This record gives sequence, C-alpha cells and structure tokens, in this order.
Amino acid sequence: MLKSSLFSFTNLSRIIIVFVVLNTLFAEQRWTREVDVIKADVRGYYTYLPALFIYDDILLEHPEEFPEEIWYVDEPGNNRYIKYSIGPAIFYTPFFLVAHQLAEPLGYEANGYTAPYRFGVVMSAFAFLLLALLFLGKLLRKHFTDLATAGTLLVVFLGSNVWTYSVNEMAYPHLFSLSLVSMFCYFGARWLEDQRNKWTILTGLLAGLMVLTRPVDAIFLVFFLLYQVRSFDAFKERIVLIKNSFGKIGLMIAMFVLAISPQFIYYKVVFDDFFYFTYREEGFFFSNPQLYSALFDFRNGYLIYSPLMVFSLIGFFFLRKHSGLKWFSITAVGIYIFVISSWWCWWYVGFGNRSFINVAPISALPMAAFFQWALSKGKWLSFVLLVIIYGGIQLNMFQADQLTKGLIHWDAMTFESYKYALHETASPQAVKFKIEYPSYDSAMVGKDYVRILELQEKRSYREDFNKVEQTGIIEEHLNVPFQLKNGQLMIPEGHETLFEYKISIKEVDHIRFSATVESEEHCKLIVTSEVNPEYNYSSKYAEHIGGDWHEHELYVDLVNANRRGVPLDSVKVILSNPSKQALNISAIEVIAGYAEFSEYVEN
Repeated sequence: MLKSSLFSFTNLSRIIIVFVVLNTLFAEQRWTREVDVIKADVRGYYTYLPALFIYDDILLEHPEEFPEEIWYVDEPGNNRYIKYSIGPAIFYTPFFLVAHQLAEPLGYEANGYTAPYRFGVVMSAFAFLLLALLFLGKLLRKHFTDLATAGTLLVVFLGSNVWTYSVNEMAYPHLFSLSLVSMFCYFGARWLEDQRNKWTILTGLLAGLMVLTRPVDAIFLVFFLLYQVRSFDAFKERIVLIKNSFGKIGLMIAMFVLAISPQFIYYKVVFDDFFYFTYREEGFFFSNPQLYSALFDFRNGYLIYSPLMVFSLIGFFFLRKHSGLKWFSITAVGIYIFVISSWWCWWYVGFGNRSFINVAPISALPMAAFFQWALSKGKWLSFVLLVIIYGGIQLNMFQADQLTKGLIHWDAMTFESYKYALHETASPQAVKFKIEYPSYDSAMVGKDYVRILELQEKRSYREDFNKVEQTGIIEEHLNVPFQLKNGQLMIPEGHETLFEYKISIKEVDHIRFSATVESEEHCKLIVTSEVNPEYNYSSKYAEHIGGDWHEHELYVDLVNANRRGVPLDSVKVILSNPSKQALNISAIEVIAGYAEFSEYVEN
C-alpha cells in the first residue's frame, strides 16, 4: 500500500482518538482522586518505584512506612516480594522521577502517592497510547488502504475495551503491551526486509520489553517465522534467512536478554536466584480451555463488551487476498486465545477480558482486510459499515461508563445483571444482589463455582395491586385519594409525596424498596432517616418517561450509613412525585433484612 501522507484518513482518525482521549482524561481528572489511578493490580506494578527511589526498601521490610496500601506476597521462608512484572514500572519511571522533583515545589508531599505521581502514571500511559496509534497505523498502512486503516484504528481505540484502559484504567499494563506489540511487529517487519544493526537492536529490545511486560506475549515471537510467509517453500526460505543471520540473531537475543534483565536482577536480590515463579498456585488448564466463555460469557467475555471486534473474526476469511498475513495472524491469534482461555482466571478481572488488548495489533490485520473489502463494494455498504462502527463506539463508551458507575461488575456479571444494567433507573447497590460471585479458590483448581448475595427478609411490606382485595392498609400508608382499577393503583394529580411508610431497621443491614410506576413525569424512591430527614438515599430518575411503566428499585446499605454516623434507628420510605402529575402504581414492596451470601454452587 502507498505510504500515508500527512493529510490522510489515518491521521484524521489518530487526531480524533487523541482528542477524545485527552478530553476525557482532563474532564475527569482521575489523578486528583486518591483511589482512581494507583489501585488494585496497579499497586503491585507501581510499588517498585517508591520502594526503590523513596523508601529504600525493595525487600519491603517496612510496608507500614508507605503512605498507602501496597500489594505484596508474604511467603513463608522468603522475603516479601512483588509478584507482578517489573515492566510497567520501567515505563512509569521517567514520569515518576519528574513528579518526584516537582511534588514539593507544587505543594504536595513527595511520598510517591500524591497527585503529581498519579498524573505522571496517567501521562506515561498516554505516551504509550500515542506510540501505539503511530506504529499500529504504520503497520496497517504497509498492507491496507488509508480508509481501511483509519476505520480499524477507530474501532480498536474507541470501539473496544482499549478505550476503558485508556481513560478509566489507564495505569494497567495492557496499554503498554498494545504499544510494544505494535512496535515489535512494525520494526520486526523492517528487520525482515533489511537486517541492519539498528533494526536488529531495536527489534530485540522491543521483543524483550514486550515479554517482560506480559510474558504470555512471547507467543508473538512467531512473527519471525510466519510474517509474510505465503507457502511452505517460503517458510523454508525464512528458516534459511534466520540461519544465515546467525550473528544478527545473536545480537537480537542479547538485546532481548538485556531488556528482560531487570526482572531477573530483582529476583536475585529478593530470592538469591535469577528465576522464580511468583504466581505460585496460579496456573493454566490446557486440557480445559474456556474458549467460548473467554469470548462470549457475560462474565467479561471479550465480544460481549467489545462487540465491534467481531470484525476481526470475520476478517480472517478476507485475509485470503493478503496471504502474507494469513498464517501469522491465524497462528498468533489462535494460540494466544487458547493460552489465555486456559488460565485459571479466564475472565481476567477488569472489563471485557482485558487480556485481549495485547493481541489487538494482530487481530487488527484481519479487521482491516474486511474493511478494505467492504469499502470497495460501493457507497451503500460503506455507509452501513460506518453506521455500525459509530453505533458500536457509542455502545462501548456507554458500557465503559456503566462500569465506572458500578452498574457493570468487573468479574461477576450474568445475562440478567447485564440486562438490568441497561435500565436507566439501575443502581449499583442493586447490582450487588443480581450478580454471581466466582470462587477464586475453586477456579485455581479448575472448577467454576459461584455464589449470590441474598437479602434475608426480617420484616416487610408488599402490595401487588393485581391481586389486592383489601384497601385499608393502602389507605393508611398512602394517605391520598386513589382508585383501584384493572390491577393499578391510580393516583390523581396534585400529590408530591406518596406512600410514607415507617419501618424498623433493628437487626438488619439492608433495605430494599421497589415500585412499578407508570407516569408522564419523573418520580423516584426515597429512603430517609426518621430522626433527621437530611440523611436520605434515593433512586435515579428515569430519563425517558413517555408514560411508560418503569421498575424503580433502591437498596440502602445500612452498614455504610452507620459508618458515616447517620442516625438510622428507623426509616421512612417515600415515593416522590415532584411534578404532582397523575400516576399509576401496579406493585410496591419494602423489605428490611440482612445480606448473606449463598453457598457456592457449580456454574
């Protein structure tokens, strides 16, 4: 394909992606919040830096001196150690060191965890996003048209879970891996064309950093054997090229070893041994790969949460016209999916099976092949494709937003909880009771067991107006005029506060309040302290009313309320109707109880 010019669709897509990502990063400013950047697994990847540069405690002998919780393994008979790869810490380092110099002049503590350090981590990830955009685009333009490349970049960066790990979970290693795999493939292609020392050194270093960051990415080294190999004769010629480049291969291996050496140096310092498997009891089950689940299960199945990436699967059929990419793409993607779906935690806690981000530069090749074919078939097919891409990007960003709101769970979603998360009145408190929590202990031995959180009823009030015959209790709690007709409680206009019901919360830790309401205007559920109404919790308004029936549901975690000092000896539940418009109610329910996990059952 022709080399991309400065004014091209590829560059336009890059500009759009950079603008949208930067706009989102600075709009949300996650680095200003203590728990939004250096969190979860990132605590492990990041700990190397403050331990080495600030606290002089790489053996983690005094973890209590760190200002925030650090993640480490305290294994009997060994020093404490960080089980995570050192790779991401290397990429954080330049930004960390700048932040360390600027923290105190900017008025922050120079302790490794204040806002300048968090901002540095975010910017390190953004820098690698730019590298991924540049070199994945270059790799695609070697084989595909400008428009096909542009469309592929938009889908990969905005229409898949790469988006989430660019703006919400940006400190995880996957964005760095996306960049390293893209650069490795691009410069590896240059080396196969011309075995000059500069390409040899650069390719060796990139291969080492790629494997250092995510060891499973060693699968992609098959690139040297299969990229641009169209036949068995061509494969034999590739073997001859590698044999005849013995000196260059030796130099490349030396650069590879140099790149991964920081990990072995760390092991030598901590374990007095250059090699150590830090994941201990965690492993693979190659005889039972969860191939279908890794792609399609609602517990983080890749194509459920990145549906536009199905174009990659479709695209393998269209790689026939790009035979130099066919065997490499099929082999690398096939082996990679097999391996990661054999991992004990095949759902890879996070969003949309984040392990697939690493293989995105390679799965982008068949996608671009499909796009190139579709865009050559006329305006109508091109228009349909663009509409699908736009809709898929909107869905992806919506799902990412649902994740940040707690409506999509990071490792326990089901089809039912996914449907619930799409409701405009859905609440994260309710999601906790609609998901299936996996057992990590059983997963580590190759079994899939789940449990659910159930609300054990202590006391309750409920009415289903399709069945009710007596209206005395309703009159007592409703205290407004009404008609009971066709299974509906019909409330005339002019009433703002409906159904004030008091309920004791002694010996309970949760309240569930639900109502099915038909209204032309907004209404919501409220749970408030009877002693002090300033302490209250409410459900969300439905954005699109239109006179439709809406299931409103509100859970209140009384344990969290008690931690905040909320006076909650007893509470009132209220159906709020601020518009005072007429409305209909078909059912209403209040349950006070305690949350309890069920027994584990096989999934």
